[in-house]
Amino acid sequence: MGALEHPEAPRLVHEALLYSTPREFAGAAVPFVLDGLRLHESVLVITNELNAGALRRALGDAADDADWADTSVWAPKPIDRIKALHRYVVEHVERGRRQVRIIDESTWPDNSAAAVSELKRFESVCNLLFADLPVWMLCPYNGSLFNHILPDAYRTHPFIRDARVSLQASAGYLEPGEFFKALDVHDKLPPPPPGATLLRFDAPVEARALAVAEATAAGLHPDRIRDLELAVSELATNAIRHGHGGAELTIWTVPDEIICQVSDTGSGMEDRLIGYGEPTEPHIGGWGLLLARRLSDSLEVRTSSSGTIIRLSMDLPGSAHAPL
Repeated sequence: MGALEHPEAPRLVHEALLYSTPREFAGAAVPFVLDGLRLHESVLVITNELNAGALRRALGDAADDADWADTSVWAPKPIDRIKALHRYVVEHVERGRRQVRIIDESTWPDNSAAAVSELKRFESVCNLLFADLPVWMLCPYNGSLFNHILPDAYRTHPFIRDARVSLQASAGYLEPGEFFKALDVHDKLPPPPPGATLLRFDAPVEARALAVAEATAAGLHPDRIRDLELAVSELATNAIRHGHGGAELTIWTVPDEIICQVSDTGSGMEDRLIGYGEPTEPHIGGWGLLLARRLSDSLEVRTSSSGTIIRLSMDLPGSAHAPL
C-alpha cells in the first residue's frame, strides 16, 4: 500500500493505523517510512520492541536512516510526549526538513481508567497543538489487544488507515473541544470515598499546608511532596480566581497512590484545552494547569456551568528526581 501524496504546503496529517500483528504493522509502516526517507524528510518511529523488530527487518539498511524510540520509556506521560514531539519537529524543521514523519504508538494501560482517558485526550489535542506544523503522524492501534479503544481512534484521528484495507476519512471524527465534552460525559469521575479529608479554603497557603501534611503522612517522597505542593498551589489559585467562592480541596489515599481534588463552584472553563500547550499569551496566565499536569503523575479535569473539578494523583512512595 503506497503512501498518500500531499503536494500542497505540508501541515499536520494525523492518521490512526489499525493492525493486528507485527507483520501487519510493518507492512503498513514500510512505505510510510521509505517515502519519507526518499523525500529527505526526518522520520521518527516510536513503538514497542516487537513492532520495531519487524519494521527494522523489513526496512533493511534503510532502518539506520530513521530515528527510533521505545514507547514505554520515551516521554511516556502524555503531557511530556506532547512537548517532546513538538521539540523533535521544530528541531528538524529548523535543520531544513520540509516535513517530519512520526509513527507514534502509545502504551495503553490496563489498570487505570484515568490514564486511558488522558491518552485519548492526548490523541485528540494533537490535532490542535500540531495543526500548523509540517508533521505527518501515524498512530498505530493493535486491534487484537485494544479493540475496546478503537472507537475513540475514529473520534480522535481525521483519517483511519487499516493495515488490511485502505486509507479512509474517519466519519466519526470530532474536533478536540467536542471530543473532550463527549469524553467528560462518558468518563464521569467517581466521588471521593467517605473517609476523604475535606478543606474549604480561601487562600492557596491553606490548601498547600494540607497537601503537604497528608502527603507526608502517606509516605510520599520529599521531592514529590514539593511537586504536589506546587501543583496544588497552582490549582488552588485558579479555583479562587475563577471559582467565585466555594473552593475545596479533598485528599485521600488508595493503595500506592495519593489523590488530591480541587473543586470550585464557578461557571466552568471556557477553553477546555487549556493546560496542554504553552500559552500563546503568557502574560495573561494559563501556566497553572500546564504546570500541574507536568508535576503530577496523572491529572483529570471535569468542568461545566456549575463548576470545575480537577483531580491529580501521585504514585506512592514516588522516587527522587533524576540529577539535573
